[in-house]
Amino acid sequence: MVMNKVVWKLSEEIMKTMTRWKFCGKTSLDLASHKPEILALVERFTSFSQAANPASPVVVAAANHSGDSNSSTRFRSVSVDSEPRMEPQVFGAGKPEPHPVFPNNFHERTTSRSGLMFNSQASLDLSPRIDQTIENLLRTHISTPVRPLVTNSSLHLLWPQPQRIIELEGPPFVPKKELLISVVKGATPVHRILDVWDVCGPSLHRLGYITKIGDVQPACGRWTEIQVECTVNEDLFPTSDSYRIHISTEKVRITASNLVGLHYACCTFIQLLRLCKTDSSSESLSPMLVQDYPAFKHRAVLLDISPRGRIPSLDYLFHMISLWSNIKINHLHLYTRVAPGCDWPLCFSKSEMVTIDRYCLDRFVTLVPVLDVESHVTYDDLTDMWLILQEVLASFPTLRHVHVGPKLCSLLGQSRVEDGENVPHHVPLQELWQILGLPPEVTLMLCSNSLHTQEAAPPLDIPPNILLVEYGFQCRERSKQGIHPHIMKIYVERNTEGAGEEERVDVNRMCR
Repeated sequence: MVMNKVVWKLSEEIMKTMTRWKFCGKTSLDLASHKPEILALVERFTSFSQAANPASPVVVAAANHSGDSNSSTRFRSVSVDSEPRMEPQVFGAGKPEPHPVFPNNFHERTTSRSGLMFNSQASLDLSPRIDQTIENLLRTHISTPVRPLVTNSSLHLLWPQPQRIIELEGPPFVPKKELLISVVKGATPVHRILDVWDVCGPSLHRLGYITKIGDVQPACGRWTEIQVECTVNEDLFPTSDSYRIHISTEKVRITASNLVGLHYACCTFIQLLRLCKTDSSSESLSPMLVQDYPAFKHRAVLLDISPRGRIPSLDYLFHMISLWSNIKINHLHLYTRVAPGCDWPLCFSKSEMVTIDRYCLDRFVTLVPVLDVESHVTYDDLTDMWLILQEVLASFPTLRHVHVGPKLCSLLGQSRVEDGENVPHHVPLQELWQILGLPPEVTLMLCSNSLHTQEAAPPLDIPPNILLVEYGFQCRERSKQGIHPHIMKIYVERNTEGAGEEERVDVNRMCR
């Protein structure tokens, strides 16, 4: 008995609290009564609208029967299906509103504050136009179909995960120890296709497979008993660097848009062989269709190779480049810091830099020099340092991007005080190509983090052929400031263990 009284008292207190809430007892239309945008949507796509549903009568009153002068205009809507068309009636402002007579299957519902009255059975009858609107939204915002369900758990270990994996029915594909490659002749030279397979040869050899050239098919193709068939044709794909792997019971058909896509296809094929070798003793591949293309144009790793950092050996660097290439990394940013009077700021010689560049090109990785200066360097010291920076850039045979580091960017963006006003330095960004001796086709990349902190300085005149790089170790929101439309976000992991400091970019996203 005591427990029942306690429960009753508690319930009473809860009800009293709920009645004091701001939106207590209000319906959705009550809350939307002061929102003209929402009411416009309701009138457009429901039976409130005379245009959407001309058979729906509307009863308008200047004031309700309660005499509340603040109450808004009242609407009554009757569904076409439940009520025949009635002529609208207008009631006076000062007279009480007569209660209309409704048929037996019609139930009226009146809102509490907004004065909106509508049919509870069919008050939100959708007009045919809303179906078209939903269809347009689906076509606009859903660009790709829903991914099919992948039941093989080992396929989820592919990295990076392909854009689409479709599991097929049938007996598995059992690869032979000697994988013969049949190349379908096309615009791409056969020797260059075989060079891609030769680069992937050591990885296949470690899995116990040996790749050899089987034959060359005509463009029309023909049936052979060779297990691996390779085709390179850019007209078969809408985007570059795409590939498709079709594994059936008899053979594996690899189709790529270019040599880069073929390299990525070989990397995915090697991962599939490694997974099947780990999961089962039969070393067989289930039939499937893999479709993939790069989601981001610039996928990079930043490595600090300044002499005072932790320097990797040349063999270990080659090993890391191979691993990065296997997971589809296509840019390697080599970071170095230059000090005044320094003869050579890199830990590798000029001849070794050429070897590294060639090793990267064979794996479709582009080397990007990252130029920076020591923390104690001032703007006046840069005059004597441009020559050594040009010498560093000359050691990169394939120069497509030049990345300017945080400290050097902060010096270039500094301003001096003249007559009490902030005036930018006399070296504008447009002259960096000439100062560094860069060809016009090179894209310059500047660290934009220092630009956010110089609020007193006048805005920089940024040329259109410049990418602003956002370093992620300063975790502040930059999207609202809108510095430049071409911004590459780089997430940097700082490693302070040991004598030096190493900065590595794990993920690189191009927002273009």
